[in-house]
Amino acid sequence: MRPHFEYYIDDNFKENENTILYGKAILIVSTKGHKLSWTPNQKRVYFYKDTMTYKELGKKYNLKEPTIHEIFVDAKKKLKKVVHKLVDDRRFFDCI
Repeated sequence: MRPHFEYYIDDNFKENENTILYGKAILIVSTKGHKLSWTPNQKRVYFYKDTMTYKELGKKYNLKEPTIHEIFVDAKKKLKKVVHKLVDDRRFFDCI
């Protein structure tokens, strides 16, 4: 999971990494029962994508490569929505 905390996510303040905000977004999408939560497949594919190819992931989960790609893209979209909400208001998801 370490590589996920090395990205810039706040386009307005790229001078320094905002790892706390990104970490909070990862926690939010990993929480069950929230409308922006990842499905179990999205969670697995998102974290395994750093070390495995679509072909390897497809063999592991008996899915075709385009399906794995769609799962990965959907997971990124959900994470991006949460990040944008947190950039606008950092206390937005404090009620979770």
